[in-house]
Amino acid sequence: MPRANTMMLIALAAGATVACRDESPDATGPSPATGIQAATTVTYTTKKLGTLGGIQSYANAINNVGQTVGTSQNSAGKFRAFLYQAGAMKALGALAGVTSSAYDINDAGTAVGYSTTLGGAQRAVRWQNGTIKNLGTLGGQNSAATGVNRDGIIVGWSDTKAGTTHAFVYRNGVMTDIGTLGGTESHAWGINDAGKVVGSSTTAAGKLHAFSWVNGRFQDLGDHGTQFGEAIAISNGRITGGFGPPPDAEGGDLELVRGFVLASGVTTVFSTRRVTTHVHDINPDGVIVGGNEDVQSGYFDAWVRQTDGTVQYLPELKDGLASAQGINRYGTIVGYSENSSGWPEAVIWWPQ
Repeated sequence: MPRANTMMLIALAAGATVACRDESPDATGPSPATGIQAATTVTYTTKKLGTLGGIQSYANAINNVGQTVGTSQNSAGKFRAFLYQAGAMKALGALAGVTSSAYDINDAGTAVGYSTTLGGAQRAVRWQNGTIKNLGTLGGQNSAATGVNRDGIIVGWSDTKAGTTHAFVYRNGVMTDIGTLGGTESHAWGINDAGKVVGSSTTAAGKLHAFSWVNGRFQDLGDHGTQFGEAIAISNGRITGGFGPPPDAEGGDLELVRGFVLASGVTTVFSTRRVTTHVHDINPDGVIVGGNEDVQSGYFDAWVRQTDGTVQYLPELKDGLASAQGINRYGTIVGYSENSSGWPEAVIWWPQ
């Protein structure tokens, strides 16, 4: 399955004042429809990518040459990472434990994700030149690679020998623990070509905050006064992610999650049609994609937020379940949508 992206961000520049703009009408959160502006003029067509022989598939990322990666069931019902290019989907392979998923791919065709071992542990892996490499761990059992940049530098998370989970940077064959914001846990979700990493970490006070990290230094991006924050993706210096529910949220309000984008020192918080907004990726122009959900109705929608702030919903194979997971510099989007058989299927949305 695709990685589960949760919360979101505020910018708290170290030693600097950061502006924040909220597109919802109040500080505690918008109604489900708030934040949607006039429809844009972009038209998208939807293409199904198929499966590896099973009944479901999920696309997670697309690079600038059109290669798409994700995970799909095969004819034996096992989930395997795939590469889709030139109109064909092929399995990328797995470690001895059979299961694998690819989360990101750079323009050189290096893909990263995870695979299970014979003993059932989950390990960060890299697929390069037709081979799979186990990247190891920070001393614990499990790990996963979530992002890779132009230079092949990989980020992700790993269990440590102490039993906690920490974000890592992998380069030149070495996995390095980058630490936390003072708490016990951290996860890295994305990296840009300049080597800046984004993710989430607990603080010494036990709060979950969004962060950025570069050259050994953390920047605490906060939680925007909510229950938690998480930075999910970075491109061209723009950071995007989400903020959790208000601190006093109860019942249905616990699902109130909004997206954010931090650009030029200004954090803009936005929402989409459903109560819960999950942000998944951003391209160099600042176009953001994700999925939202309404827990009560059970609907999931794929959406794209254009550079002018307008949000539009992507055409689905069938109403009910869809999410946009990745976008490249040309605005081509990948993700999944429920098909006529009622199963999620990997798709590409082409802008016209």
